[in-house]
Amino acid sequence: VASKMQVVGLAAGHGKRMKTDAVPKVLVPYKNQPLILHLLNSIKAAKVCNKIAIVIGQKADMVKEALGSDYIYILQTEQRGTGHAVACARPILKSLAENVMVLYGDHPLLSVTTIKKIADELNIEPERIIEFSDKELSPSEGATVLFRKKLQLFIKIKK
Repeated sequence: VASKMQVVGLAAGHGKRMKTDAVPKVLVPYKNQPLILHLLNSIKAAKVCNKIAIVIGQKADMVKEALGSDYIYILQTEQRGTGHAVACARPILKSLAENVMVLYGDHPLLSVTTIKKIADELNIEPERIIEFSDKELSPSEGATVLFRKKLQLFIKIKK
C-alpha cells in the first residue's frame, strides 16, 4: 500500500560548476558534514515520509558508503539532467506514494518547517509543482511566491 508522501533527494550530478572531481557535489562538506546530510536530517525531522529515496549516479558507491543503508537508492546510470533523474525514479516511486517531493541533494538550507509546508501543499493539491529559485518570478511567468527564506531563496507553486 502506497503512503501519502515520498521524498526523493537528487544526488547523481557531477558538480562541474563546483569543480568537485574528487567527491560528488552532495558530499562536499558544509558545517562539518556533507551537503546532503543537512537536507536528509531536515527531511527526517519533518516526518513527511517513511523512507527517503535518493537518486545516485556520479560516484554512486561513495555516496552510498557515506550515507549508509537507511535509504532507498535509485541508480541513474547516465547523468542526463534533473528530469531524467526523476524519470529513473518513477517506476519505484509509483508503488511507494501518492505524492512525490523532489529535492536537490546540494540544498542544505531547507528547514524542517519549509519541508513540512511543501508536503502540506502537495497533500492539498498534488498537481502543483513547487520550484526553488534564487529569483522571484513575475506573475507573467505563471508562478506565485509561496513564502520567502533568507538568502533570496524563493519557493514557487505552479499550477
